[in-house]
Amino acid sequence: MYELPSGEDKFELEVSAPFGEEGIIVYASTAPLGEIGLKAEGGIYQVQTKTEDVGIMTRGVRISQKGRGIVPGVSEFLENGVTVTTKKE
Repeated sequence: MYELPSGEDKFELEVSAPFGEEGIIVYASTAPLGEIGLKAEGGIYQVQTKTEDVGIMTRGVRISQKGRGIVPGVSEFLENGVTVTTKKE
């Protein structure tokens, strides 16, 4: 289980108007996430690529020349989302 943000992170999640339902999607990988658009946001990255395109751009099968001597490493990928409801205190 992971906590976002955790005590070690260099960012906070700030809730502001308009209040209501918010969707948060987290992408995590042990390898680079492919050619997706990212914007640095102080210690994390905001994904600029459309949500429906992320899966296409981060996974797949590629044709490569046989016998190049390159052994691709195994990587783990996780995509998970949650809906939270924000409200004024």
